[in-house]
Amino acid sequence: MLTGLSLRYLYRFLFIPGAIGSITWLSKNEEVASRIKHGLVVTGVGDSGTFHYKKSCRGDAEIDRVVQYVLKHSGMPYQIRDFSPYGYDERQYCSPGFNLPVGSLARSPHGSYPQYRTSAENLDFVSAGALAESLSIYLEVIRVLQNNRRYQNLNPKDEVRLGKRGLYRTIGEGDRPATQ
Repeated sequence: MLTGLSLRYLYRFLFIPGAIGSITWLSKNEEVASRIKHGLVVTGVGDSGTFHYKKSCRGDAEIDRVVQYVLKHSGMPYQIRDFSPYGYDERQYCSPGFNLPVGSLARSPHGSYPQYRTSAENLDFVSAGALAESLSIYLEVIRVLQNNRRYQNLNPKDEVRLGKRGLYRTIGEGDRPATQ
């Protein structure tokens, strides 16, 4: 899905066992972990439950704002939850020694359905439609992150000269926007 796109960020997908996998990855990649700008723990995305986003420990990281924006504009029901030390691997990424901007975007969160961690939690619980909807939400989050930019004024000690950029007439021609 990301192949062929011009991307500003490098994406890394970790397929690891819960808890011990993220602890191991963090211990082996401690030096590069601080360069992580955004992260999402993907879990429980195949059932038909409502989308749930659990914010990163920071609570106001760019990933937190972007996921909330995407869910708000998705037209689907959703819930936003503050960070807590219970759940999935976001706990490890957000632990005090790392405090990375990593949230968890899931459908039914851990422990909220009777099949959770039982033999009834099997592929019959997963639907292709729910997986497709989840994928579209994740891809929209990536699209927004890719296009979300902040601009810095490189000439902050003078008035803005929009005329030389074709946005306003030059000085002496009035203060109205340039016509095209």
